[in-house]
Amino acid sequence: MSKFSTLLAFSLFAIQAISFPQLNAVTPPPPPGPPSDTSVKLVNNAAHP
Repeated sequence: MSKFSTLLAFSLFAIQAISFPQLNAVTPPPPPGPPSDTSVKLVNNAAHP
């Protein structure tokens, strides 16, 4: 019986390792380009003619 429980434990571990390989992955940095804040800004027309 111990052989079956060991086999079951190993197979469950293998299934988890295959099913969830990216749980410890680090998110990549954002790509270069414009900043994420592209909202409209108020501009003082006297300071910027």
